[in-house]
Amino acid sequence: MNQDKKNVFLSHDHLWCSQTKRINHENQVAVLCTHTGFFTRSGAKKDYKETTRLFQKELAALKDSSHCPFLLSEYLDYWFHKIYLPACTCKNTAVRYRWIIENVILPNMETDPLIQTVDTGYMEDLIRSCQKYCKGTEHAVYELLCSVTESAWKQGHLKQELVLPPVRKKRPEPMISLYTREQTRLFLEAVYQAPCPHRLEFFLALFCGLQPGEILGLTYDDFNPDTYILSVRKHYIKNQQPSAGIPRYSCRELEEQRCRSFEIPDFVYEELIQRKEKNRHFFSARSVRKKIGSSASAAMGR
Repeated sequence: MNQDKKNVFLSHDHLWCSQTKRINHENQVAVLCTHTGFFTRSGAKKDYKETTRLFQKELAALKDSSHCPFLLSEYLDYWFHKIYLPACTCKNTAVRYRWIIENVILPNMETDPLIQTVDTGYMEDLIRSCQKYCKGTEHAVYELLCSVTESAWKQGHLKQELVLPPVRKKRPEPMISLYTREQTRLFLEAVYQAPCPHRLEFFLALFCGLQPGEILGLTYDDFNPDTYILSVRKHYIKNQQPSAGIPRYSCRELEEQRCRSFEIPDFVYEELIQRKEKNRHFFSARSVRKKIGSSASAAMGR
């Protein structure tokens, strides 16, 4: 986003504002200042350019006198582009880290100190201020800032290694949707009319409460046809960093508290039996084709 558009804006009072950083010489930190009362955008833009130029002079003088090359915000940008990205092997994590820095950490920094003055107390306050974004943000910010401060310490920008108190990972409560009878009827009609053969998976999720990974982990051995009992003991999970030797998904045993056995409804049983029969025909035909292909190849070879 263009900095002029981001830092020159129209207020609720229909007056133009400019927003830039200034140096608080007493505490040696950069703080965000907003100037308001401009009747035109050009006036606010001119003020933004002038105050930005003044801030750069003040910042250069502060860095020179303290022998410190970075504000914390500048070091976050430096760490991401010069340290993290060159060694990054997962694009999704890179996107997540950049998003956290730009949309969570930077907007919640009330002050922007020199990197060498950052201490544990400041980092704890910053992590707490990021909580308001969502329940899972606190741990994500903590995880990222631990990596940042470790790099800063190893590069000599911090006087001592910062040991941040561990932050427990909080997961948001799942949003449960309860279908009305009409919604359920429409959904099932769509399932029956859909050309894709995933009716059994829909039934297992909707009427048996199975998660996608648990459905993928099922085998026919998990079902007892005499008692209609289905046992859920495994699930498939996505590997965070798949490579040539590591598959995208792997099957693992469920934790003991998540393992369960229950009786499935008749219509789910009927769908399961139909799926098993279709699979038997499919693999049987595939096996026959494979044998015919092998014989033909052998004959041609002779």
